[in-house]
Formats: sequence, structure tokens, C-alpha cells
Amino acid sequence: MAKKNEANVNKLKHAFSIGADVTTACAYAEISREAFYTWCKKDKGLKEELDRLREKPVLKAFNTVFRELDKVENAKWYLEKRRREEFGKKVGIEMDMREGEDKLKALEEAIKQEKKDG
Repeated sequence: MAKKNEANVNKLKHAFSIGADVTTACAYAEISREAFYTWCKKDKGLKEELDRLREKPVLKAFNTVFRELDKVENAKWYLEKRRREEFGKKVGIEMDMREGEDKLKALEEAIKQEKKDG
């Protein structure tokens, strides 16, 4: 197992601060996932710091979206995502039940015939 040192911890911090997942961050820091989870288990302060850093890209994305809400298309997109029920795109599905029944009957007949031939 890799030894925890300032260099690999800094690489983890950098990777998480730009949105990397655990696998990618560990690859960048040249440590195993096992080492990562062991370090986090033993060092709660490190775990909390890395968890906070993982949220930085999300906050940056929120800020970016917020800055651009004065554009109509962005505002529409935001409402569709945040208030899906009220502003989301509606999708409808139509199905002819007779068609489904016909397919089911055909499948049942095929199974019966297979059992007879069986």
C-alpha cells in the first residue's frame, strides 16, 4: 500500500477539486483505491476536506448557470431541470392494447407448440 505523503495528498486534492471521481483521483495520485479508503478511514479530517473539494465543481456550475439566467434559453433550461413537474417537457406514449394482446396470444401459442414438440 502506498504511503501517504504531501505529494499524493495534494494530487488527490487537486483531482477532486476539478471533479474527478475516486478511481481517477487515485490514478492521478498513483495510489490504489484501497489505500485511499484506508487513509480516509484513519484520517477523518482528510476525508472531510476531500468531500468538500468534491463539491467545488458543482458550486462552480451553479454559479455559471446563475450568471447566465438572464438569457431566455438558459432560464427555460433551468426551469425544466429544477421544476420538472411544472416546466419539464411532457412525453406521451400511446399503445394499442389489441396489438399487445395479439403478440401475447402468439407467444402463448408458440410456447404450447414448443412443449408439444419438445
